[in-house]
Amino acid sequence: MAKLYFRYGLGKSAQLCQVAYNYFEQRNMEIAVINAKDNETIRSRIVVDGKNVLVREPNFDLKPGVSLYEKIYLRDSDVGLKCILVDNAEYLKEEQAEDLFYISKMLDIPVIAYGNRLIDEKKTSLGVCRLMALADDIEKIDMSMPSKRATLDFNYGAMNCSKTAQLLTKDQSLIDEGFKTCIIKPKLDRDELYIASRIGLRKKADIILDLDDNIYGQAEYLYRDRINHILVDEAQFLTPRQIEQLRRIVNDYNMPISCYGLKSDFLSNLFPGSQRLLEISDNIYKMNTVCSCGCGANFNVRKDRFDNYVTEGEQVCIDQGDNYDSECALCFMEHVMKIDTASRKRVRKK
Repeated sequence: MAKLYFRYGLGKSAQLCQVAYNYFEQRNMEIAVINAKDNETIRSRIVVDGKNVLVREPNFDLKPGVSLYEKIYLRDSDVGLKCILVDNAEYLKEEQAEDLFYISKMLDIPVIAYGNRLIDEKKTSLGVCRLMALADDIEKIDMSMPSKRATLDFNYGAMNCSKTAQLLTKDQSLIDEGFKTCIIKPKLDRDELYIASRIGLRKKADIILDLDDNIYGQAEYLYRDRINHILVDEAQFLTPRQIEQLRRIVNDYNMPISCYGLKSDFLSNLFPGSQRLLEISDNIYKMNTVCSCGCGANFNVRKDRFDNYVTEGEQVCIDQGDNYDSECALCFMEHVMKIDTASRKRVRKK
């Protein structure tokens, strides 16, 4: 099963052109090159002797109202596509982002989408939000010089990927090295005082945030207390405003912050807090887990007390008798999206 990648950062168009060259010119493999921004010529900013040296003409047009999945299916049947490359992914529509996901899973064609997380440094488009929610891997391209400044990091993964265990392990490692840490957790959780992993690790949180709390208001006290590192558990339950406050703490106090949490809910929609982290974090790291079928699991599912899959309801549901698990893309499509994954010609609901 092929992957859907979302790559952001500096040098996106240059990398796309290089990957296209490797597939097409070097290996003679058929690829589809798409520019989601009006099908324009793709140009990197690398200039040699006054000319753009990395340039690529799209060979596939995006047209409103036309199924991208079905067009790729027909093209793949003719030429045998080996990869799909998309530039300016922030201009994708939601349905186009979903089609790229279906293409990677049902047609088994790798899709690499390059784009900006934010438009005008303010907000993310609906298309790129959907893309990040469905992507197997979110990868940073960074051609800039390394910085000694503190960073805001988002460590995400599906249920049972040991997020809390890794947080507590990192906390102990920092303490062993002589650093002073502060653990933050949202009040919206099963245990209001402690963070605990399924393997038995447990520690009392230093700060418990309610939805209306302003964590930036405590930054001066943390700084005076010589806190070296902040660790945040269940970060998906923080509000976008609180994520922005964490960003300000990193910027104003040069204090590193590591957030751990889920990326998306049981319907594959981004949590508001996770969306803001995906938009403004310096680094994004994926933690892996496995589906019951043996494949890698990227999606969360909710089951009721009778083990039936829940396909509607509130995004957050704690201690209501429901159980949560993680599944791979194909299992999630079958069980939650109710898509017949055996039908390759078009995406069909069961």
